[in-house]
Parts: sequence; structure tokens; C-alpha cells
Amino acid sequence: MIMGYSLEQFRQEMFHVNYPARKDGCYADANRLTPADREIAENEMIEYIQDVDGDYWPVDGLAGMKSQKALPVLYKLLPEREGTMKIAIAAAIYTICEDKAMINIALDSMCVYKGLHWGQIIDNIHFARHFGSDSIKFVPLLEELCNHEEYLIVYNAKRVLNMIQCT
Repeated sequence: MIMGYSLEQFRQEMFHVNYPARKDGCYADANRLTPADREIAENEMIEYIQDVDGDYWPVDGLAGMKSQKALPVLYKLLPEREGTMKIAIAAAIYTICEDKAMINIALDSMCVYKGLHWGQIIDNIHFARHFGSDSIKFVPLLEELCNHEEYLIVYNAKRVLNMIQCT
């Protein structure tokens, strides 16, 4: 545990943050907690993702913990969720156990971007980084998005493309 980082602070950063604060990414990190608090946080995130659809931070948090305990729930939720949530869950499963089937699930979901809000497309773009060396499979889609009419989509696609190609 990092001195002064409490379970309550984790909860505030994970579950009670509004969009302006979220735009820069998640600062909640269960790995900074004591082992006992980490287990509580893991259980709370697992419970939360079953009850709340559309908030992918806890899914990403479970991936960051490499939570084996969350895998059955993530696999159960995968066919039930759509869009960014489906991509987040596929990325989490891949991060936890490197299930290669998650690559195509994420790619298929990411390819359906027309009509989405630019913010959702950007979130989806950033999940490509979660697939480690297999992120290279996202390059054609990212290159396509580099020609998008929305500047922020182009900027983020190029950024992630650069990160993938530099690894």
C-alpha cells in the first residue's frame, strides 16, 4: 500500500467521479491498497460491473489487478454487452489471461464506429493498446481512423498507432 491511499479514496476515484475528472483517465489503482483492502475492492468492482452497464473503469481496474476471480463474470457479461463495454471486457479478459479470441471480438466491435459519439470512438481507440503485441492487428482500423473528419479522433488514432508501432 502506498502511504495514505485508502479503500475509501479508491472508491471515490473508481465509482464516484464525474466526466470532467474522468477525461484524463482513471487514477484509482487497487494495487496500491493493502492485500485485505485490495480483496474488498476486487469484490466491489466485480459486483459493480454486474449491476452497472456503461462504466468501464471497474472493468479496466479488474484487468489492472489481473483478477482471476473476475474472469467468470467477465466471460458471462461479454455476450450481453455492446460497444465500448464489450471492447473493455474483451480487453480485460485478454489482459488477465491472454485469450486470443478477444482480439477479434474487440476488432469487430471497434469496426462499428459510424454513428457513435466521438468520445466513444476515442475510448475504443485506446483499448487497442491493451492487447500487447497483438495490438498490431488493430493497425488497419487505426490507420482508417487517421482519416476521420473529427480532429480528436484523428489525433488519438495517430497517438495510439504510434504507441503500438513503437513497441
